[in-house]
Amino acid sequence: MFLKQLFNFIFNKSNIKYKVIVNSNDIQKREIYYKSNNISTIFVCYSAFLYKDNIRELVHNYKFQKKVFLSKVIAKILYDLILLKIPNFNDISLNYQIVCVPCHYFRVFQRGFNHMHLVCEELSKLSGVKFNKKFLIRSKYTPSLFNKSKKERKKYISGCFRINNKLKDINKNTKIILIDDLLTSGTTMKECINTLADNGYLNIHPFTLASTTSK
Repeated sequence: MFLKQLFNFIFNKSNIKYKVIVNSNDIQKREIYYKSNNISTIFVCYSAFLYKDNIRELVHNYKFQKKVFLSKVIAKILYDLILLKIPNFNDISLNYQIVCVPCHYFRVFQRGFNHMHLVCEELSKLSGVKFNKKFLIRSKYTPSLFNKSKKERKKYISGCFRINNKLKDINKNTKIILIDDLLTSGTTMKECINTLADNGYLNIHPFTLASTTSK
């Protein structure tokens, strides 16, 4: 009981400290293009905030200070963002599934936890929507891309993802909520979208906590 009360106290303080109310004016929007057979499809990625101030601190404390309880704060922000853009998101009859931009297992080992899995598990609890954690796989290790140019990012990330062969029979009409923490150049998100779309999954809705560039 004491540990539960302590956890709730810490979590409530975190809710107060970090800006968790998603406002339409803060939402960032970026178009990501997928081209196949000379036909272009535009996917719109929404980010709840710009990557600055409290949001930057939130991400840093979560990923690098290993304050894993902040996964709940990030999941709640993403949940509110998704509901603003897809009001029927948690209607289980509409066949949504949550998929995250995957981390390589070595990166997970270095960090000590899978930061996006924790966030998506909390998002699944909030929404009732299934988190398909094994659907998209990162098959190639890449160094940190944060300070790399767009050209360098594209080189490193090309061919980095694949669909889990055991799950390729999932209905192609499944509505995929694709989740990541940050949108920087958009290269990683675009590569994930390309991988999904190349395998016939075209109903993709990308969302991130924050974007490093303004709309």
